[in-house]
Amino acid sequence: MMRQSSAELSDTPLPQFEGGRHGKSARGSENDVKKRQFQRTTKPKPRPYGLEIDELEALGTQMTAEFSEAVIMGQFKPIVHEDGEEVHEIHFAFSSGRKVLYQRYLNVDLRAPKALQGSKLWSRRDAAMAELQKERGLVFKDDNERNQYLAVSSGLLRSIPDDIIFIAGDRDDNILVYLDPIAVPVAFGNEVKARMERESIRFFSLKKPELNKRDVRHASQQRHRERNGFSQDQCGVDHLGIEHPTGHPTGTIVRTSEFTKLLSDTKRQMYLYYLEDTVGTMSRLLDFQFGFLDPQLRQEYRDVYEASPKFAKLPPTNPDWCPESYTYRAIVVNMQTDYHVDKTDWDRGLVALCQIGKFEGAAMVLRDLGIVLDGYKSGATLQFRGNIFGHYTTEWTGKCRFAFDHTTKNTVRKEVQENIAADDAAQGDSEAADDGLLPATTEGSDRESDVNHAQLVVNKPKRRQADSAPLKRKEAPSDFAPAEDTDTEPPPPTATGTKRLRLNPVNVSPKEASAAEDYSEATD
Repeated sequence: MMRQSSAELSDTPLPQFEGGRHGKSARGSENDVKKRQFQRTTKPKPRPYGLEIDELEALGTQMTAEFSEAVIMGQFKPIVHEDGEEVHEIHFAFSSGRKVLYQRYLNVDLRAPKALQGSKLWSRRDAAMAELQKERGLVFKDDNERNQYLAVSSGLLRSIPDDIIFIAGDRDDNILVYLDPIAVPVAFGNEVKARMERESIRFFSLKKPELNKRDVRHASQQRHRERNGFSQDQCGVDHLGIEHPTGHPTGTIVRTSEFTKLLSDTKRQMYLYYLEDTVGTMSRLLDFQFGFLDPQLRQEYRDVYEASPKFAKLPPTNPDWCPESYTYRAIVVNMQTDYHVDKTDWDRGLVALCQIGKFEGAAMVLRDLGIVLDGYKSGATLQFRGNIFGHYTTEWTGKCRFAFDHTTKNTVRKEVQENIAADDAAQGDSEAADDGLLPATTEGSDRESDVNHAQLVVNKPKRRQADSAPLKRKEAPSDFAPAEDTDTEPPPPTATGTKRLRLNPVNVSPKEASAAEDYSEATD
């Protein structure tokens, strides 16, 4: 008999009973049936999506500790490369049994003003590629074809095994790359992965993806469509979230045009359901991984989401007990991604990716690190510093491919963090005045102006440490179904006492806030 997963059991309708000969109620009969069904199944292994927030935090802390111990106690083996790149690596395994390959890149320092210190190495690699092209008489139409050959056939880049977790760090073990080739099946099961693929295929057959004709970063898309037989309306990118308008890095934060369009579209409810179900499922997984890779950075992401203008932020995809981390998502549908750098993303932040579909190929190439991630396939998750490292995917063939990018724009980060800092400073001055440490302000004075200035900041999050209780959910944005007001308390804080090995990424220091945007007008 085929065994059922816990997800299938929860969705299986239970037969209704009028009551047995022993006078059991219908409710009691349902519980008996559910108990018998559970007893006939093998108890599934704990999966991250089914854990409460304190259990998730504890699991993340455990993985962080295991990784830290492996890096501190492990014997690193140097990798010799002809181009002179300095890389050390170790192999270890998490307590779950998952095998890990960790590589330390000594030519990269995330804290330095210029993180990539090995420019000579890449110029040598380019020179080697030019020499190889001359020897083999290769002729490329453009740089995209050249990049594809470099990744697949040149032998100049290292291929990372596709059956293990891969982690890359800089010289101080700050996380640069994290790849889990089977993250979705391990976390949710193959049934959930198959359902996510079916829902994505169905959804984008009803709602065509947006095609940005001005996007010149993916020039090889036409050849890709011809090779796979895709029509133009089967390929595109939906950009959902908040940003500053192009050419205006300061000022009013607005929704993306696609997000604004879907809110007024007849398919609005269908889109919101898709965001909450399929996109939300992978968002929770990526958020969990983010938490043990760099918990301090994740807290900064969460603070920015919470303090973003309510009228513009994405609808929540996580349950109430799990705060949101990302203010911007891009859903890439059947596209060929050419070489580019995500210059507008969070400075030195982690962009989180997940892809599903029915395809072969589409390996992620991080040319600056000299690696090809063949494990980036359907059901994989990938987090890396996309704001620093140029990247592209190899050519792929198949029926469909959906890639989901989770990030926050750097201009949004800077403005929101400046507003938070200004609000904290004004609040501190106000408290000092109440305590008699500062003179009382008079109407129209500069001090009163500062306090009013701080009140313009909306949804300011509660300041807390990374290991304290999670933020309580704010009221839902007005464009979506309002959340019910509950008096439930957040879960108790988790005791973490584990030393974090990775350093908090260095961001550009925000300038002193000169004028805050009046978000209250926009919310009206």
